[in-house]
Amino acid sequence: MRTEVITRNLYTFAELSDDAQQHAIEKLWDLNVYHDWWDCSYETIQTAARCLGIDCTVSGFDLDRGAYVSLCGSYSYRKDWRAALAHEFGGDTLAELVKIGEELQKVQRPAFYSVSSDLRPGYYGTAYTVYSKFGAYFTNDLIDALRSFEHWAWRLLRDEYEHLTSAEAIKETIEANEIEFDEAGDPA
Repeated sequence: MRTEVITRNLYTFAELSDDAQQHAIEKLWDLNVYHDWWDCSYETIQTAARCLGIDCTVSGFDLDRGAYVSLCGSYSYRKDWRAALAHEFGGDTLAELVKIGEELQKVQRPAFYSVSSDLRPGYYGTAYTVYSKFGAYFTNDLIDALRSFEHWAWRLLRDEYEHLTSAEAIKETIEANEIEFDEAGDPA
């Protein structure tokens, strides 16, 4: 029997050359997204939805080809939606969500706040069934407003994904986990 011991030099990310660091980032591009990275975004989406009167769960999404979010649940007017949003959100996010809430309210006002909708996963996004005692008059406007929320949710997921796969976020994770590399930047 023969035993062979191989010795190799390992480097921290900071010790690598610029080219090796770039190679390491490219090799580990999915370091932050190989798990269920969307859980926090789902919670944010569902919280915003509840504030707007949308009782739903996120049943799926696609950031590439179809570029959609599928929601499953129902919508009916929530009287205190503005205060609920202000309690949960701030800054640009609050402004975007208030705009969506105003779209929903604009549909509801002439219908005496009686229009509602079921939301279910569709092939590319959410399929809506609108209920109104005024017939189909408010259907398109309500679907447009709900699609505005759907698009906001999709952008939230896309932005989170882009952040997690950015060179800066990958570098932070590498350093936090003290991942070591060979001289070329391949993970040890």
